[in-house]
Amino acid sequence: MRRWVTVWCLAGLSTNATPELATLSLLRARACELAAARVHTVDSSEVFLVGLFSLLDVILNAPMAAAIETLPLTDGAKHALTGGANMMRAVLDAVVHYERGEWDEAIATGAQAGVDALSLADACTEALQWVQDVTRAV
Repeated sequence: MRRWVTVWCLAGLSTNATPELATLSLLRARACELAAARVHTVDSSEVFLVGLFSLLDVILNAPMAAAIETLPLTDGAKHALTGGANMMRAVLDAVVHYERGEWDEAIATGAQAGVDALSLADACTEALQWVQDVTRAV
């Protein structure tokens, strides 16, 4: 619950941010976490943070590098958030392709990260249900 409050607070820092951006950030975070749980080469909690902060540049109306500069993230997470290629970025990209309905890209990118199509679909569906439950509680 603390993570959700943090995202809402960050969304309130920018007049351009909307509750929908905060909700989408949370959805990406949970989907990334669930998809990464099937990949043994990355820490799923770290990939949660990558998903959570994936829209921070938009929320804060600042370049991503500046938005995450002072956050206590690993170099790998910062690399993924600034567009660098690694497993965390591949998981995030698969989730983003899925949310956009870009099925072929989602499947191909998920495969690069070691997440098969069914696992990616399950992660995104479960994340959507989780976000609905969390947002009802707020």
